[in-house]
Amino acid sequence: MANQGIAAMFGPISRQTAAHVQSMCNAFEIPHLQWQWDARDTRDYYSISLYPHYLTLSQAYRDVIRYWGWERFTVLYEDNDGLTRVQEVLKASGKEPSQITVRKLTMVNNDYVNLLKDLKDRGEYRFIIDCKVDKVRKLLYAALKVRMISELFHYFFTTLDLGLVDLDDFRHGGPNITAYRLIDPENPTVVSIRTEWLILSQRGVNSPLMEYSEIETETALAYDAFFLFARALHEYSQAQDVNTIPLSCDKIHTWRHGNSLLNYMKSMDFEGLSGRIRYENGRRFDFNLDLLHLTQNGLKKYGTWERKHGLNITETHKEAIQDAEKALSNSTLRIAVVVEAPYVVTNPASPSGFSGFCIDLLDQIAKSKGFNYTLYSVNTYGKFNPVNSTWNGVMSELINRVGLELLVS
Repeated sequence: MANQGIAAMFGPISRQTAAHVQSMCNAFEIPHLQWQWDARDTRDYYSISLYPHYLTLSQAYRDVIRYWGWERFTVLYEDNDGLTRVQEVLKASGKEPSQITVRKLTMVNNDYVNLLKDLKDRGEYRFIIDCKVDKVRKLLYAALKVRMISELFHYFFTTLDLGLVDLDDFRHGGPNITAYRLIDPENPTVVSIRTEWLILSQRGVNSPLMEYSEIETETALAYDAFFLFARALHEYSQAQDVNTIPLSCDKIHTWRHGNSLLNYMKSMDFEGLSGRIRYENGRRFDFNLDLLHLTQNGLKKYGTWERKHGLNITETHKEAIQDAEKALSNSTLRIAVVVEAPYVVTNPASPSGFSGFCIDLLDQIAKSKGFNYTLYSVNTYGKFNPVNSTWNGVMSELINRVGLELLVS
């Protein structure tokens, strides 16, 4: 292949191999196109990446955490790259009052149960999780085992491919599962290409869709990389003839068209499968994301993010209320009561073990909204400790949202 001449190099997936390819492309002045995540700021001149820049992605994560007002949360990461991806969130924590726990995703007996149970016992219920997309279901099944799939717990995944994961087993009980996506499945270009690839799959032909029914982020980026090169080569060749030359490591001859062709690609501005593609110094800082959250009907878009304007929540108040009511329906709430006549009194004859004005009111609300509940008694509302600014008793449980979901008294 080198003897025939090379106009560009694509990939490879391996980061170690990519470094060698970049070095070779620099030496021969051949454009090198990549589409994998990479945090190196010292990217070689002849390399151009389709993947959104890691610092801009990290800003998107930071913006959604700020919108939710998280002051206490846990970062779970699979490898050191995960810490790099969320570094803007961690940096922001140094400027604002917050409690952040950082833990590596470790399995015991091929399961995450021990890790999650420990975090639950410590009162952690908000999580930023950076892991490969094939680990998401395993992690959520572990959460299901330790009763951490409910409206009390919130999981924000940094993967851009959460839409590829089968989340049917986790839709009920009102779980807060959220992520961004880069590929809009309703984009007309995406719909058209996906339809073509599905037809190939149905005919038994190898398809870029692989085992998924939707287009994976890296697959879309690879498609955009080839399209970017083809379009740039076409436009450049309109101005002059483009010929490749044989390459040899024994005697290096640079390709005279390489620099010009690379500049063509860096100056292009077009809509690809991954949205608008344009570059600043060979890096992709400008891109749009959709914010998704899991509802009883599956993943739903409820916001957008862009570099210039930040996070924009598009879900209406009415839609949010409807989603909350659906999540509440058929769920079982754990409710604490403080015995105080006539509002709440102990009643062994009652199915709940209690009666009184508040219990009657709770019964009517439960019937109206279609949820069930279990009651347990607590002895104290709790007292505030001015020394460390904390509460004890039931107030502590309510503030930290550990164990109970509602207090009736």
